[in-house]
Amino acid sequence: MAEAKVIITESGEKFAALPLEEFRAVQRALERIMDELELLRAEQAAAKMDAGEEPAIPAEVVGRVIADGVHPLKAIREWRGLNQAELAGRAGTSKSYLSQIETGYRQPGRKLLIRLARILEVPVDVLMEPPAGEDAAE
Repeated sequence: MAEAKVIITESGEKFAALPLEEFRAVQRALERIMDELELLRAEQAAAKMDAGEEPAIPAEVVGRVIADGVHPLKAIREWRGLNQAELAGRAGTSKSYLSQIETGYRQPGRKLLIRLARILEVPVDVLMEPPAGEDAAE
């Protein structure tokens, strides 16, 4: 790794300059760390629910998913009192993409799934829809 070049502005503010490839490597490493942190937070939320420290998902919400076939993301989003635009904004995605996930046309990527779980304060696996042909009770 090359040594960073220090740049001092006229006001005395200091900046570090890195070769572009090294900067991109730092960015990728930071993204991996942030992803792991988001996953850890979601796992901690799941552990709190399992330990009874956090409220479980109400039976009505689970019933909507199992009996009515509502996508888990939609049922939990509505339970948390958020509309699609609010959740999409907080998660850094578009309302249309969120709608496509909720209607089963798209599957969220890992990073988005982790962000959604953190925002909705549920374990990641709760938001995942079972694959086609697989019973949700299995």
